[in-house]
Amino acid sequence: MASEQESVVELYMKNQEKQTNSCLTAIVKDVYERRKNLLEIVEDLGSYLTSTDVEIRSRAVQLLSEILQRLVNFKLTAQEVELLANFYRDRLKDHYSIVPYALLGLQALALNQNLSGPLFVKAIQTVFTEVHVQSLMQSGRNTVYNMLMLCLDRNLKDLQQLGSDFVFSFIQAMDGEKDPRNLVLAFQLAKKIIFNFPISLFAEDLFEVTSCYFPIDFTPSSDDPYGITRDDLVLGLRKCLAATSLFAPFCLPLLLEKLESDVISAKIDSLLTLSSCMEVYTVQQIKEYLQPFWQAIKKEVYQTVSSDLE
Repeated sequence: MASEQESVVELYMKNQEKQTNSCLTAIVKDVYERRKNLLEIVEDLGSYLTSTDVEIRSRAVQLLSEILQRLVNFKLTAQEVELLANFYRDRLKDHYSIVPYALLGLQALALNQNLSGPLFVKAIQTVFTEVHVQSLMQSGRNTVYNMLMLCLDRNLKDLQQLGSDFVFSFIQAMDGEKDPRNLVLAFQLAKKIIFNFPISLFAEDLFEVTSCYFPIDFTPSSDDPYGITRDDLVLGLRKCLAATSLFAPFCLPLLLEKLESDVISAKIDSLLTLSSCMEVYTVQQIKEYLQPFWQAIKKEVYQTVSSDLE
């Protein structure tokens, strides 16, 4: 005989908007009050999770992830966490429409549960191998970046065992990112990776995937609800470019090129970025470009018509 919980699950799966929130609330309440555990809910969802209909499978994974997102002050057992983590890793290999919900589930496990370092790193590896990050919608990419940030903050030593493979995977994940909300995170991630991973093998690639945005050309709309400013992006990128002397052979020619452009904002950004880079790049690296930079700066001093540039 079908249990009350199963009937609530069935109501949710019928995708009736008026009942979705109430069903979800009822399920979460039962978990909090320990009338039902997560493994039992997975069993209740069994036929939906294994359905040949992609929409049904997607809806079932969505329900499970939404439950986990709401279990903020509720700790699952180690067995439940491991089972769910492995389940979501498998779902990352499923239809592309299911992947965003699987990512949300993994993020919820990482945020709200005691997801161990090794399990978290395995999840990150699966994301890199099974998911083409830039084919996701903005929200899906944002979830990936937030997961990476959380793993770097909590499980750095476990993640460092991946070495340069992690660096290369991040480059692939970030390559082509265009959304300002995601770029703010991506620049922060790039700087953390530069400081904590061996990047020499992929230094030029990492430089290219970040420097392609220089100089930042972004003007938020007046009704922008996200609060991302041009300065957020400019400073985030500048910190990346000035994070390691390994970037010097690529960055100094770029800064010189932009300093010689006709765009005032590009000139200003180049000079300010050069100032930051000089604190990190070696004397020998800077010496090679000292004369052309001096000529370009001298030209601006004597010929500029911009008070901002002065």
